[in-house]
Amino acid sequence: SPVETRLSDKRPFFAENQGLFKVSSGHAYSLINTRRIGRSPDYNCDEYSVANGGSDDLQNSCENQQKANNDIETALKFTQLGEHTDVGFFAAFEDDETFSKGREFYAIRALKRLDQHKLGYLVTHVERDALDRSATVHAFDYENKATEALILNSSLIYSDTSDDSGYGIRFGMNYDPNKFWNTGAIYVRFDDELNINDMGYMARNNLSKFRAFTRYTQTDFLTTSKILERSYNFSFSKEANTDGLPLQQRMNFNFSQSFKDTSGIEIKIGHESSG
Repeated sequence: SPVETRLSDKRPFFAENQGLFKVSSGHAYSLINTRRIGRSPDYNCDEYSVANGGSDDLQNSCENQQKANNDIETALKFTQLGEHTDVGFFAAFEDDETFSKGREFYAIRALKRLDQHKLGYLVTHVERDALDRSATVHAFDYENKATEALILNSSLIYSDTSDDSGYGIRFGMNYDPNKFWNTGAIYVRFDDELNINDMGYMARNNLSKFRAFTRYTQTDFLTTSKILERSYNFSFSKEANTDGLPLQQRMNFNFSQSFKDTSGIEIKIGHESSG
């Protein structure tokens, strides 16, 4: 089945000063995907049918006059960054249009820092009146800077929608022993009823995924050298559903080298197998 591609948001209001609302995910998912705001409106053209007191003309108009995106009526953002505690509030409201009601998006974020520990909470809520649907997601995240080189983090996610509720967990680590080496690993597990896509993004639920990578970057070349930077990257990932059925396995090696004259070369080698 098709997998949605996550794209970055270029709109300044949604792209800038958004760091507080980002919960570490290792690119596996995103609890707030601002591109959801202002996208194509929700339509339920059956409510304009003859059976529901409408007419064929109204239903046809609803089906044939659908917009590709929606206008945003109001958007608000407030953040307060303190010495040990950060808090934030975010809200956006879409305009109603002829055959649809605009969605409402809300997010509240709190982050507490205690020595090498960070403890956070994020709640998002979406009202989709055109579909008679609401969705709330709660996320608790924790980060421990165990040493100067080692960072451990984890997240617990709970979604509660008009249709169902589900859970997800994430564990991650990042190890940077020096300026040359960077190594990390992440494990994600989503049950088959987790759904964060009303305001966030995930490619699929019913997923168990492990990914590890290591990167070596060299920049200390002689001043007479033409080379600016050289990098080696290796990554491995394995996916299965929560019943253990294999889905996909990938191995990738990437070599890149950039020169002081802004030119560069890149070599990619990969292997992928599906379950």
